[in-house]
Amino acid sequence: MNEDDQRSRPNAGGVPRKAPKARDIIAAIVDHRLAGELKTRGFRKKGFVFTRRHGETGQVIRLDLSSWNSDDRGMFGVSVAVMFDAIKRIRGQEPPRLPGPGNCEFFSDLRGLVEGSPPTWQVDERVDIVEMSEKLCGFVVDGVLSRLDRVETLSDFEATGWVPAMPWRFPAIYAYAMGRWDEAEKLLREEAAFFADRGLTYEQLVEWCRLPGLKAGP
Repeated sequence: MNEDDQRSRPNAGGVPRKAPKARDIIAAIVDHRLAGELKTRGFRKKGFVFTRRHGETGQVIRLDLSSWNSDDRGMFGVSVAVMFDAIKRIRGQEPPRLPGPGNCEFFSDLRGLVEGSPPTWQVDERVDIVEMSEKLCGFVVDGVLSRLDRVETLSDFEATGWVPAMPWRFPAIYAYAMGRWDEAEKLLREEAAFFADRGLTYEQLVEWCRLPGLKAGP
């Protein structure tokens, strides 16, 4: 019997067995342990997005489901985002109490933060939900939250070692917000030089990053 035959094999009552949807399998993996771990740390859940206010930061853990998921076969990734009240206020913005991913200044997928984490997580109806849930929790709780739990201010974030995880823009914005304007200017000039063949200029970067007072000329 091939794999597709097994999926449609009738149950004891003679009714064809319906395979669970990939979304439902992923939800079961999350609910087995990760959702509870995040809730105890103050995260609120909406779908596959978990958000919390932590000191002067907003923090987001999101499961990104593939648009190619079909029937029980699917995959998902995990991304992490952080909003900093200090950066919002430098830009003349009032930070929301609970941010969405679009409100954040720092973004990375799990692979960029935790060594050894897979780029995607594959599921189908035969996946061991408990085993995958425990593995996922290990990367998110031990790998990410063990550091994010100690991040309540902009300056706390430096100790995570994650500032360079976003290779462009964010390290300069972070340096600026920390008062290291010379470093911020240097990083933006390096980015402009790297992408000069695409027409990017230092002046454009200063404008896009919205860093008031940073030298805008050559």
